[in-house]
Amino acid sequence: MRVSRTSQTACASVLLAIGGFAELDAGVTSVDISPLPNACSPETKLCPVSSVAAAELADPPVEVAVGIFLNSISQIDLPANKFAFDAYVWFRWDPSAWPPPSARAQAGAPSSPAETFEIVDAVDVSQKVLFERPGYCCLQLKGERLSFWDVRDYPFDRQTLQIVVEDASFDGRAVQYVPDSPNSGVSPSLSVPGAMHGASSVREADFTYPTNFGDPDLSTGSQSAYSRLVFEVPVARDGIGVFFKLFTALFVSAGIAMLALFINATQVDPRFGLCVGGLFGIVASGYAVNSVLPDSAGLRYADMLHVAALVCVLLVVIESAFSLSLHLNRGEAGALLAKRLDRLAFFLLLGGFGLTVFVLTLQRCW
Repeated sequence: MRVSRTSQTACASVLLAIGGFAELDAGVTSVDISPLPNACSPETKLCPVSSVAAAELADPPVEVAVGIFLNSISQIDLPANKFAFDAYVWFRWDPSAWPPPSARAQAGAPSSPAETFEIVDAVDVSQKVLFERPGYCCLQLKGERLSFWDVRDYPFDRQTLQIVVEDASFDGRAVQYVPDSPNSGVSPSLSVPGAMHGASSVREADFTYPTNFGDPDLSTGSQSAYSRLVFEVPVARDGIGVFFKLFTALFVSAGIAMLALFINATQVDPRFGLCVGGLFGIVASGYAVNSVLPDSAGLRYADMLHVAALVCVLLVVIESAFSLSLHLNRGEAGALLAKRLDRLAFFLLLGGFGLTVFVLTLQRCW
């Protein structure tokens, strides 16, 4: 018969007191003093009961439904890498579950998730509370957000405008955002300056900061994960219209430089003067294009077009110098050869430059 550990200890003490040789009552033949099955053995670090208790103490994060409705995009500032927006943002949650358990004992704990959120990479955002009641809050946000544009294919580029909401006070273990997809979207009257927009989307994404923010309660090298709501609107520019507005001056300047090949090589001033004029026109076009784009270390589509035009001007100058040499050193035969060479060079350069522009543009359009 198995008895409790307290009874086992008491019986053993009595047996030792009388010498351990007396027989127990006839109904009891032996005493089992082996460890109980649920007892902690020396080999285990934690008791099974303790593990269960620890699991029960781990509270799930508070789920907060978040939605966004975009009213307008008033400006897309490419050089400054930002855009201006006007949007509604709302939060829904279980009032009995807020605030998260980790903050309930703190004085001045936030009364709603609307007090702890932030717009990631916001430059200047103003908030206006429209509706508020237990478990629900709706705000209107107006401001600007940073967005680092990929303009390698400008003006045939495609961008994604993002509004990112993150809880600034509680990490993903305490608060988890849930996208309110059915109620999120964009205004039917939404118009993006200089571009066309596609269908919006909303999703939840955890973002991990590779730091413990200096918290002494966390070990060095710890990471902090926060729940985010990401609202996205894809936009595509009207590339053809912008293409002609930006690069017409470039093409005219390159064409003026190539027309110098129809001038007699001995007329040095007008022939080389047209090349210099075309060169200045191309450089001015490059400055104009760069003024509407952010700084970039790589070679963009617009840069490639200007480089191709500069190469054309350089080849015109080289060919003009060679034609002048033929005129001066080979008499009439050299003059006739130089004239034929000028015409051939013009059509080769015009065709080569046009083909380069066509191939580069086709790659971006498709």
